[in-house]
Amino acid sequence: MGERVQVCLNASLANLVQQCIKDSSQEPGPAAKKQKVVYVHEDLSIVPAFKHVPLHGVARTTATQQAIKILHNQDALGLHLLDVRVVSTYDANRALIANHINVRCKPEFTTMLHHERGQEVIYCFMASEQLEPIVIVTAIHASKGKLLVLTLEYLKELEVAIEQFKVRFGLSGESYAYTRFEARQALQQHSQHFHLKIRIPSTMYLQVFPMMQVLGRTRPDVQRIAGKFEPFNFKFNAQATQPWLAVKDLILQDVYEDILRH
Repeated sequence: MGERVQVCLNASLANLVQQCIKDSSQEPGPAAKKQKVVYVHEDLSIVPAFKHVPLHGVARTTATQQAIKILHNQDALGLHLLDVRVVSTYDANRALIANHINVRCKPEFTTMLHHERGQEVIYCFMASEQLEPIVIVTAIHASKGKLLVLTLEYLKELEVAIEQFKVRFGLSGESYAYTRFEARQALQQHSQHFHLKIRIPSTMYLQVFPMMQVLGRTRPDVQRIAGKFEPFNFKFNAQATQPWLAVKDLILQDVYEDILRH
């Protein structure tokens, strides 16, 4: 008789992180301290008293918040890459077996090839999951999450991160694509957060993203597919990109406009 895992909570991690930070900044009074219930140990295991009993509503949310706070104290930046939930396992008769804290990588970061940490921001380099020779760079702040616009300091850190990425993979002759802040806000189906696209050689894409090898292991294989199917042809050959200095100028325009807005 097999076990079945039921995911019972899918709360917004960003909102929970903010709530945990807010809660931790407020010193509770003596009465509040007495009423505090601990659901999660520092090793992210559910405490024995709640391990094998149903957790619902506030109890379940609180357990998730406690797990998030523990991870936040360990690595505030890395937490943004994770999905944290309370899950329960049941037997074939729907009887509760146990509660657990489930921690896994968010899907968008499973193709991460490289990262660099700044003072407050982590810069993540992900191979595109859309089967195109693109690396997508995002900037994640420890308390704000994904940034909408960079600051001058963050742009400097981004340049260093890009250089480190290029050195690691021996990349040269690459090009870039960037959508400005106002355009992102106007496009409903476009990501609203800052992201930079780096066009890499298809040979490199085949090497760093093995899933692509399902379609072909060599550049000629990819070229044949691109020549036959319009979506691949568009992604591999027709996307508009620019040199870094041209894209840097676009990013700088967003930086200065954001300074004026604030």
